[in-house]
Amino acid sequence: GIIGTFRYFIPAYTANRHREMISFYGLRGDDNRRKLADTFKEPTTWVDYCESVDKNNCTLLDANDGISRRYPATETEKDSYFV
Repeated sequence: GIIGTFRYFIPAYTANRHREMISFYGLRGDDNRRKLADTFKEPTTWVDYCESVDKNNCTLLDANDGISRRYPATETEKDSYFV
């Protein structure tokens, strides 16, 4: 038969806030659907993160929050979800 794997990754700050989401057991069931939707919402592009979340628009290295070290340089980078 077919053998496959399924993996998911969450940011460390989300794991620290929502310990139950570290395991797949904390993600399953109808009771957790609303929490998952409220927590993860939709993906954020690199440029959206820099312009909407980071206080310094990803321009100051000393203000680095550990997520983004610089502003995206190209249109392709701006549209990227994972770098």
